Amino acid sequence: GRDPAQNGGILYPLLIGAYGTNEPGHTNADPRPILQATTNQTVLHMESSFPNGITNYVAIQSIHIKAATGSGIEIKQNGDWFLIEDCKVENAYQGITTYGDNASSKPKFSRQNFRRNVIFECDGGHGQGFFIGNVGSGAFNLDHNIIVDCGYPDNLSHSIYCDNAIASGSIWTISKNIIFAKINTSEGIKSRQGGTIFDNFVLGSGIAYTMGSAPGDGSDNTVYDPIKLDFSYNTALDITNTGDGSIIDTLPDGNGGTYQETRLYQRGVGLYIMGIDYNSLPRNKIQYNLFKNNTGGDPYTINFYSWNGSDRILRNITIDSNVFYNMKGGFIFFCNQSFYSDIILTNNKIRYPGTVAGGVVFEHVVPATNSTTTFTTRSGNTVFSTSGSGGWIIGGNTNLNNYGITATTAVDRNASNVIDIPDNARSILTFMTKIGKTPTPATEAQAKLDLKALLLNQRRYSFNPHLTSTKINDHLRVGFALPILSPTDPTGLVVSSVSSGSVTLDWNNNPEVNISYYIIKYGTTNNNFTTTTTSTVSNKTVTGLTNG
Repeated sequence: GRDPAQNGGILYPLLIGAYGTNEPGHTNADPRPILQATTNQTVLHMESSFPNGITNYVAIQSIHIKAATGSGIEIKQNGDWFLIEDCKVENAYQGITTYGDNASSKPKFSRQNFRRNVIFECDGGHGQGFFIGNVGSGAFNLDHNIIVDCGYPDNLSHSIYCDNAIASGSIWTISKNIIFAKINTSEGIKSRQGGTIFDNFVLGSGIAYTMGSAPGDGSDNTVYDPIKLDFSYNTALDITNTGDGSIIDTLPDGNGGTYQETRLYQRGVGLYIMGIDYNSLPRNKIQYNLFKNNTGGDPYTINFYSWNGSDRILRNITIDSNVFYNMKGGFIFFCNQSFYSDIILTNNKIRYPGTVAGGVVFEHVVPATNSTTTFTTRSGNTVFSTSGSGGWIIGGNTNLNNYGITATTAVDRNASNVIDIPDNARSILTFMTKIGKTPTPATEAQAKLDLKALLLNQRRYSFNPHLTSTKINDHLRVGFALPILSPTDPTGLVVSSVSSGSVTLDWNNNPEVNISYYIIKYGTTNNNFTTTTTSTVSNKTVTGLTNG
């Protein structure tokens, strides 16, 4: 509705949702009510079309939207305080879209929250699961969403696409989302504003994650704040090609017409970085991420890209304790009129096939005018290939001798086939087996299909706690000696000795590398326990007990 006092839009709180049959204590096989549209029609559209109109205080909850190549949920112009939760959107041109007006005289979209939504088969041309643009100040949160089979094989297709902020003070958090990309789609998560990107799982995109943007690349040619990045605990699995550059498709345009699109060749990159220019503490961070299996053609896992130095800036970045396994390479630093400064590169593990040369590659790196390209700290990185070649590779017109980096630098090179990875066979199949859902047949392909089917049935009142990005990521990460977020329960508990008033307990060491302590609870009645802790050791003598 429109509030005349606000020249259009919604001023007072509005709830669009469903309650009743699936509240706690009730059961229903298909609890969400269905909203369905005809071909090329947006199912749920809200727009403050009057001058300076706003749409505020809106919650959309527990709706099942069936589009027919139109958009699912679309909120445009301006507004504040949004919640879209526990909705299911399918077969849309774009699943959920909020896009603000970039006119400087109007308020901006702000304080948006999207959580526990399921979006699938949103695959029109340039299709997105989420498309969020022109965000103003305040928090933007996108967490615990499931995006399945969205996108299309071109360079403007994403499962989650977050455009630039267009006002100062925006705070972006994209966390704990699960993405099963449509085969050969372009990008999993793209965030032009960077932000906190935490504990996401992406399967099968051409580029799993794209972070950052160039100044002047926004819709109003302004980036209001330095672009900051905290990218940690994320996983990218089975990264693929997106096309061969020669196929032309006729696609729906979302308005009843069609257009032609050439499939571009996005070549299997785990993380694409450009324009990260926040230059204060805390530092920009890329840490504790896992990239496994690249079936695409690009020989690099993380691509740091700069072109025309003053436009794209990368600085003040810590790149620490990431694992790249079977990814055809590690890092590439590529720029012209460069700007790289204050880069810390430590404790990363890179394992790639021997047919690809290069663990860390510097291509066309030229020191920028009035700028210094420096690697403040560089140590503990393990780079090796199955053929024993690789290391630090210098390409193009680059000369990094001034920075202590040469093709023969030994401190960051290990040419053997030994790497500290305890269980590289961990996969979706082993995860499904762990949670008691072993597929038939017991293959990786069938395990992915079964997991996808389970994810599509997730919802607020029948939520399976095993089917989260944290559980999937942690299962994979333990096999690669990376820190995890949810430790497994200890096993093998025994009483090793008993004496008057005390007992000594012993158990197996947990496999996680970042265990801080174990918690022991004891008592004589339920819900009346005494709690004690240990250090990282897997035994404890409990004293002060009563004999008997």
